[in-house]
Amino acid sequence: MKNRRKFCNTLTHGSQVLMLLLLQAAMVLAAVAILFGGVFNFLGTSPPEITEPITTTEQETIEYESQIPESETQIPSVSTTEYIETEASTEPEISETIQSTEATENTVPSESEPPETTVPSETESQAEIPVEPIGAVYLTFDDGPSTQITNQILDILKEKNVKATFFIIDYPFDSEKEAIVIREFEEGHTVALHGTSHDYSKIYTSLDALIENFTTLQEKVKASTGYTSTVIRFPGGSSNTVSKKYCTGIMTEAVEYFSNSEFVYFDWNVDSRDAGGAKSSEEVFENVTSSLKPGRNNIVLMHDSTGKQYTLDALEAIIDFCISEGYEFKAITDETPQVTHNVSN
Repeated sequence: MKNRRKFCNTLTHGSQVLMLLLLQAAMVLAAVAILFGGVFNFLGTSPPEITEPITTTEQETIEYESQIPESETQIPSVSTTEYIETEASTEPEISETIQSTEATENTVPSESEPPETTVPSETESQAEIPVEPIGAVYLTFDDGPSTQITNQILDILKEKNVKATFFIIDYPFDSEKEAIVIREFEEGHTVALHGTSHDYSKIYTSLDALIENFTTLQEKVKASTGYTSTVIRFPGGSSNTVSKKYCTGIMTEAVEYFSNSEFVYFDWNVDSRDAGGAKSSEEVFENVTSSLKPGRNNIVLMHDSTGKQYTLDALEAIIDFCISEGYEFKAITDETPQVTHNVSN
């Protein structure tokens, strides 16, 4: 009986202990719950919902798009797609995005690295764009050198940086005229041959006389300058008819001969008429400028012989006019395309 009573007392005691443990566990759980809820209530927030992470790249792309004014052309999706596909990082490759948008002539600004603006240097902005000349002008002067006129013409040409061609006649060695010929050569002009004599009654009596007229002067110019001149102009031009009085057909023979020799002859297609007709520098200017034509070699006939003051006075204005119209100046060489007249004898 005693043993049974003892067993019952033990069972009752064990149940009480178990109940006490369960009660304590429940109280602990309740306290934890109360504490957990109290923390969030204190912070004023609710537990965060778990969502997919947003990469830094996607966020920056959105910011760039929001900065584009509605009035501007929308950036093609190719640049945005390329940017999103870039590996996510804290420093996206801005340079690739800028390079892509530049191809479409639209630039997305960056807060951290604004796009560079290229400003042309002062030299580049002021550089003149080359302009194609509308034609060439060959200033030619016959019958010099003159101690009164030629040096002043050379002064103007030097100041204007213009090269010209001088069809000279005979001059004595060791003279002021020879010094002028040498100056013409040294300053880059073409020293061409008009002949030892300008006397038609002598030079047009025969082909041999005409040939000698040029070869004698050619040798003198070479002795003075060291230069062998092969550019010639017939006195009166290849179309002159005065020569018919001294030898019928002389110009036809001369053109055929000189066309197959070392020499090359030139006439003109712009006449200043300073050898007859023009009586003032204004007339010389008008005769020259009104006869110029774009798209061709304008070979201008003038004279630098004694007494051609109106030619000298008109020269600077003629040069300025040609420059303003877009012509370029050249000196005749044996490579210059010929300008010739129709032969009349």
